[in-house]
This record gives sequence, structure tokens and C-alpha cells, in this order.
Amino acid sequence: MDKKRLTVMLDVVFAVAMIWATREIGLPYERTLQGFWSIRRELMRTASSLLWMISLWLGLYRPLDRAARVDRWTVLAGAGMMLLALPLHYFTTLIIFSYKARLSQIIYCGYMLLTLAADYLMHLALGRANADAPECARAARDHRKALLGAAGILAVGLVVSAVKFRQASWLSVCVASVYLIVMAVLQGKEE
Repeated sequence: MDKKRLTVMLDVVFAVAMIWATREIGLPYERTLQGFWSIRRELMRTASSLLWMISLWLGLYRPLDRAARVDRWTVLAGAGMMLLALPLHYFTTLIIFSYKARLSQIIYCGYMLLTLAADYLMHLALGRANADAPECARAARDHRKALLGAAGILAVGLVVSAVKFRQASWLSVCVASVYLIVMAVLQGKEE
């Protein structure tokens, strides 16, 4: 399979998932500062989901750009990422309308960990398929290390959310997203 087909499909699915995630944001009943303040939870939680998808998408750039080929395992992991990206809307809605529910927060963070696992598998397959292309293999390896750091942040958020502070899950998604974006920028500067 041509890597361009996989890249285009990932781009399209990520864009659709991000558009769907914004569907629950409504205009406030009163068009005042207080009215906009009343929808702050919707805005913040939707922003965390969008930031997460942007961080995953941004991490795909360097390894895919340097890849000479994609194999069936890379395509399967990419398909898994696409399938996990599409229900973003549901999980975002879950924490918007059940933001105090501990189970909703845990499910949301668990979903983000699943998307991260699919991303990790895709980078692993991409690195193996391009073992003879050192730039691609290095970029995939570097991003896998960053994904492990993000997984640690999400795991801490999940535990804290389950034990003490319910909303730690979506906050950990924000922190992990910023971490992945910073790592992607720093890894790009090393070249």
C-alpha cells in the first residue's frame, strides 16, 4: 500500500472526529459574558479532546514523512487508530454532561489510553517496516518514547481520578497532549 493513501485516510478521519467532537458546543442562551461562562465546561472538555487528537496527529508527521513504505501491520494499526478516533464525540459528550461522575472520567481516560496504544502500535509497525530507513526508524522510536511518557501521565490521572479528584482524568489528557506536542516540536528541531 502506498503511504499516501494511509496518510490521507488518517488526516480525513482525524478531521471528521474533531468536527464531530465540537457538535455538543452550543451557543449560550444569553449572549452575554455570563452566558458564555455557563458553557465553560463544554468548551474546556471539548478543547481537551481536540488537543489530544491534534497531539496524536502531529506525532504522526515525522515518522510517516520519512517512511519509505508501509506494511500490512502499519495499515492495520492505522485502521485501529481511525476506528478509535471516530467515537471521540461520544466520550467527549460523556464528560461534558457527566463531568462529576467518577465512572465517566475513568471511561474517558481509558479511551484516551486506547487511542494512545493504537498510536504506539502504529509507530512500532512503521519503525519495523522501515528498519532500513534510519531516519524513519529513529523518528518512530523517539515518538514511541514520548507516547510512553504520555501514557504515564494518563495513568496517574486515571488513578487520581479513581481515588480522589474526579476530574483529574480530563486534566491529565490536557497535560499529556501538551507534553506530546512539545516533544514533537523538540524532536523536529533535533534534525
